Formats: sequence, C-alpha cells, structure tokens
Amino acid sequence: MNIAGASSSHFGSFGVDEIDFQTMTSGETREARVQVRATDDVSIEVASQYSGKLRHKILIADPGVPYTLRLDGTQMNLSGASSIIRNPPVSLDGASYLMQLKLGDVTGRPAGKYQDMLTITVSP
Repeated sequence: MNIAGASSSHFGSFGVDEIDFQTMTSGETREARVQVRATDDVSIEVASQYSGKLRHKILIADPGVPYTLRLDGTQMNLSGASSIIRNPPVSLDGASYLMQLKLGDVTGRPAGKYQDMLTITVSP
C-alpha cells in the first residue's frame, strides 16, 4: 500500500505522512490516493485516533473540528474502524483509490494546530 496526494504538504518514504488544511475553512476538502497492489481481494480498513475529529494540540478540552472521510466513494465511519473490500487488478500499477477528507464546521474554533492520526490497514 502507498498513499499519495497532490494536496498534501509532506511526503514520507512511502507517500503522504501529513495532509495539511493550512487555515481551516468549513467544508474545505483535501484528497489523497490509497494505492494498493495485491493478487486477491483486500480489505482496506481506516481507523481514526480521535473518532473523526481534528483535536487541538494544546487545548485538550476543545471539542475539535469534525471531518468526514470517503474512500473510493464510500463514506467511512470514523467513530470506529471502518472497512471496504476491493479487488485491485494484478499488475504493477494495482489500483488507486481516492480518499477525500472534508472539514465540518470550524466556526468558533480557536487558532492553533489540530491533528488526528489515521491508520490505514490493507489485508487479504
């Protein structure tokens, strides 16, 4: 698996390691792609450390900014682990599944850095 994206700001050795919204705006979106190579059906599971919220890094009591995630057109439930089943073609290219993140309401949220940690697991 590889995660790649033109709307991210940092790239690790295997692709995107951070997706940056810069100054957040309600309804703003970012995209990346989950690239998968396999020889059979795979389960792609997505889990959010903060249950689909970007949490303020310093103000722990702040409720955070909710966001949604769609993977290959499927709305993922970030309140728990959520998965989809896909069958990428057997090739060097594999398949590239669009991942879209969309911010919820940011009204009244204090300035600062917000974060969440997504874990994406691909298994047979």
